[in-house]
Amino acid sequence: MAEFDRGTSFLDQEAAKILEAPPPTLQLVEVADVFASPPPAPEYWIEQLMPAGVVTLLGAHGGTGKSMLALIAAVCMAQGLPFMGKATKPARVAFYSGEDPAPLLRWRLANICRHLDVDPADLSGNLMVLDATEGDPALYTRDGDVTRAYTELLRLAENRAADVFIIDNASDTFDGDEIRRAEVRKFVRALARLTRPQGGGVLLLVHIDRASARGNVGNDGGYSGSTAWHNSARSRLFLVTDAQTKDLELKHEKCNVGPRAEPIRLTWGAHGVIVPAGSMPDCSGLIATAHRDSVLRLLAEFYDRGEYIPTSVNAPGNAFKTLQGERSFPPRTQRAEFWRLLRDAERAGHLVRELYRTGDRKERERWSVTPAGRSAAGIAPSAPTARQPEESAPGASGAPSAPTAQGGMGGERARATRRTRGTRTPADTPPEGVEAGEVGAPVEADA
Repeated sequence: MAEFDRGTSFLDQEAAKILEAPPPTLQLVEVADVFASPPPAPEYWIEQLMPAGVVTLLGAHGGTGKSMLALIAAVCMAQGLPFMGKATKPARVAFYSGEDPAPLLRWRLANICRHLDVDPADLSGNLMVLDATEGDPALYTRDGDVTRAYTELLRLAENRAADVFIIDNASDTFDGDEIRRAEVRKFVRALARLTRPQGGGVLLLVHIDRASARGNVGNDGGYSGSTAWHNSARSRLFLVTDAQTKDLELKHEKCNVGPRAEPIRLTWGAHGVIVPAGSMPDCSGLIATAHRDSVLRLLAEFYDRGEYIPTSVNAPGNAFKTLQGERSFPPRTQRAEFWRLLRDAERAGHLVRELYRTGDRKERERWSVTPAGRSAAGIAPSAPTARQPEESAPGASGAPSAPTAQGGMGGERARATRRTRGTRTPADTPPEGVEAGEVGAPVEADA
């Protein structure tokens, strides 16, 4: 503040104060000419998922695959290739790793390039991988200051050396208190500053909270700590794992600049690369259709013998445990691949879940290969099983005795019903015009 003589007028002193005051923090937004000078529509580095000029969060439980997914996104943007079915805008990408060291990053990149048929040499100049694991990867300190590493990233943005920054991840780069909103907000705003020189983008990887990790996902799932993580980001993605099949699903939980994308089903492909579900031949990962047919034949064989395979993955005699020891079981088929096969076969109408009662009248659910499934696998249609004659006590013609046991897993084959939407139809009498064994129709009783 300048010093004034006693003779300086009051107005002169006030004018000096105004000149030395910092510039205003508020900016007036012109609205009268939005029709005459229409503003540009929001742009995206990844269609719908990653808007330009803002911070996008990618949340997942540890070990789910978010680092692999983010590295795939980096390669796709660097080459202008589609990412999980979404168009990308070609970009110069800086992948900042505070978690995984260079050897692991190189191994993943090699597998990604093989899968995408990309020459790694073509990535030079468009993909910059930065290993920060040898030192302190923090970009923001407990004192509310940015670090030297952050300054280096900002310099890359200002020099137009990078358009998109992928930060892996918040737990390594944010050294503040994740439950303090003010600290979280400052950190996210600091990352947003990286996008300003060139309208770039930031993808920040975060861990999910404990409740979401246990599967109790609510509206605020997909990140850990203060709600400021959710509120400060303009777009938020959530990668979750199917507990049974181990498949993945990428959910778009928030987008402030446009409509949210529909969930994207993903799966693990060869060499640990995440791919869109269904993009690989033979039920998302099996090498040949013959593998699918082998499993369908085994299920039909067991069913026709009266050895029922329970549909539950947690049953002691579930399909994988029961069939994997069979000689015709597809070689080298892993548990996750097997359950994906069954799920896809069910969706294709090759398998259905049937309800039936055991000899002690307990209700159970079993797998049944449909006529369409038998045809696809080259299985001859099963002949109707002859009903066992009812035994009668001497001198009591027509009086039924106890049911005759047929053997097999789950007890006798008696009064099976096919699961339908909201109803269960007894198997003894198929509805008029519907053949026994059709999808949604009752199965003919065998006892």
